[in-house]
Amino acid sequence: MFICQITGRVSKLSEKLNKIVAITRPKTYTNWDRETEEEWTSSGYEPALELDASEDGVKTWEGWSLEERESFLKGLNTRASLKSSGTRSSHKENSNV
Repeated sequence: MFICQITGRVSKLSEKLNKIVAITRPKTYTNWDRETEEEWTSSGYEPALELDASEDGVKTWEGWSLEERESFLKGLNTRASLKSSGTRSSHKENSNV
């Protein structure tokens, strides 16, 4: 079981976890050739942020425009920084309303 970071729902026991690569960053890879004893480099990209998502979360993500995705990620970063600083969010998570 997992919590979908897009929809906020808890998955079913048999539901498959999907990873969405939301942000990438450039990466330089250094390799060593043993035969020629030379170092060579190549460049590519690596994931900087991956989101856990259910099938519904993936469909939602794919339906969003680039601006909607950026807005969602900004909100996600804000929530993460609040948790790490110990500050609680303004809404009640366990409300009995």
